[in-house]
Amino acid sequence: MITAKQLGHEAAQTASDHADKINYNWSADAYNLFCDYAKTHDTFTTEQVRLSFPTFHKPPTNRAWGGVALKAQKNGIIKAVGIVPTKNRTAHGANATLWKSQILDVVIKCKMEFEAVYK
Repeated sequence: MITAKQLGHEAAQTASDHADKINYNWSADAYNLFCDYAKTHDTFTTEQVRLSFPTFHKPPTNRAWGGVALKAQKNGIIKAVGIVPTKNRTAHGANATLWKSQILDVVIKCKMEFEAVYK
C-alpha cells in the first residue's frame, strides 16, 4: 500500500520533471540555488528559498520545489527538524517542513580555517 508520504514524494518529483520540460534543466539549477541557500542559512523552509530568488525561472507549479528539497534531503544537505505554517496566502497557512542546513557549519569552519591560514 502506498503511503500519503510516498504519494507526496511522487507528486513533487512529477512537478519537478514537468518544470524541466518547460524550462530546460530547471531542477538542476533550482537544486544549486537551494544548496547555496543552505550554505548561508541555519533553518529555513522551501518557501523561503523560493522567495529569495525572485528572478529565477518560475516552474509551472511551486510544488516542483518539493522535488528539489527532497533531493537535498536525500543528499544530506538538509534535514527536517519541524513543521511550520506557510506564509504564502494561496497556500492558506498549510504546513511546510522546516529544514536545518547540514552544510552551514562546514562552510563556516572552512572559511575560518582559510582566514587563519591566509590572514
